[in-house]
Amino acid sequence: MKTRVVREKEGYWRIRCGMRGISHKERDRLVKYFQKIKFPYEIIESQVVVPTNVDRETIFNKLEKFYEGEANIYPF
Repeated sequence: MKTRVVREKEGYWRIRCGMRGISHKERDRLVKYFQKIKFPYEIIESQVVVPTNVDRETIFNKLEKFYEGEANIYPF
């Protein structure tokens, strides 16, 4: 199963695939999901980021639902 790492950096939760960002295709799917559930996000340097005013439990909960059966979510 894939691994996604979520870490807080410069006021945002950032979602990564190992040492690099997620693919554009995956990013687009994630944006559609966040729009559907009305979840706050921004696009910075072509990557989806979530403001850190969203607490850790909430961001992990939403990402675990999005990646269910596809990837494990880990904190950095």
